[in-house]
Amino acid sequence: MDRSIRTLIVASSESLRLALRDLLLGARGFEVLGVTATRHEAKLLAQRHAPDLLVYALEPPALNRLLFLREIEAASPRTHIFFCSLPHHALEDLVRETADTRRPPAFARDLVAALRPLGEAGEPAADDNSDAPVDARKVREALACLTTREREVLRMAAEGLSSTETGRQLGISARTAECHRAHGMRKLGLHRRAELVRFAVSAGLVGDERRDLR
Repeated sequence: MDRSIRTLIVASSESLRLALRDLLLGARGFEVLGVTATRHEAKLLAQRHAPDLLVYALEPPALNRLLFLREIEAASPRTHIFFCSLPHHALEDLVRETADTRRPPAFARDLVAALRPLGEAGEPAADDNSDAPVDARKVREALACLTTREREVLRMAAEGLSSTETGRQLGISARTAECHRAHGMRKLGLHRRAELVRFAVSAGLVGDERRDLR
């Protein structure tokens, strides 16, 4: 990768914001554009800087994440969002451990490893057409190729749930949930969360008018 992953951090806890900022500043290949405590400020910063990646750690973590995804997509369509779903005290403790040389920095390594491909994927291809409108007939045809489980997993992913949260709700492992998500995205020809959110809304999988398309 030739350039740094341009990143915004959103966390309601000041200590967590600083911990995440310091963690990414110390990691190779990351540039922290800003930190904020509010969704509104995050939207403004995303619109101003068009970051590759936004790390979201607001409490409660499940608070209308679909709405937030839509807001960020409108402000910066190519930005990927990473939801930190652990309680803040747990995240702070884990990040703080990275400063203790007596303990292996497993959390830091795992978090950076999870974030890196999202930021790299945020670099647009020359022929990226993710802003193209979704055709209703093609949506129906695409849905027909998905299994029921793939639809469930993609719906939850569009709503902002992580693979771990999805697996917990469906009674499957996070790895299995991730496999269903990847297979479904591949069948639909989607590559980014913003594309998935747009598709899920058009297909009626999420939103106030969600309907059963099985």
